[in-house]
Amino acid sequence: MDLNDWLLPVLSLIGGAAGAAVINFGFGLWKLKADRKDEHSRWLRDQRQVAYVDYLESTRRLFEWVSFRELASVNGNLEMTGGGML
Repeated sequence: MDLNDWLLPVLSLIGGAAGAAVINFGFGLWKLKADRKDEHSRWLRDQRQVAYVDYLESTRRLFEWVSFRELASVNGNLEMTGGGML
């Protein structure tokens, strides 16, 4: 049996396996990067949602405070003038 009879098939097999490993490694890195980007996008969306809810809550509290102050002012003016609620 000659060395060339088995060397070429073995080298082809090793080369094919190495090529497949390199391709799989590249796709793995690509998927990792895509997953990180998706996770970051989800995190940003969640942070925006929290900020928006906080904004709405603060706006609601401010509106209630302003409404209360206006109501207290109107009631105070009515009491000073002798008027009142029936």
